[in-house]
Amino acid sequence: IYNCSYDDSILLQGKIYLTTTKLVFYSWFNGSTLFGKTLLELPYSDVIEINKKSYLMIDNGICLKTKKTKLNFHSFG
Repeated sequence: IYNCSYDDSILLQGKIYLTTTKLVFYSWFNGSTLFGKTLLELPYSDVIEINKKSYLMIDNGICLKTKKTKLNFHSFG
């Protein structure tokens, strides 16, 4: 379990869970109204590429490229 932020329309603070089959991000907030939960489940088989990413000149993020989109996670702590 890692604390981090998911870069949706705003940065959503939450947690990443790594299982044997998938990556799961959970947050108590959502990007449209701020009120409500966000749950992302990403099977490892969908991940094409993982890159280290800088955010505001700090190297503490990753970018996951999938078959359909790119997901950015920041502020690991």
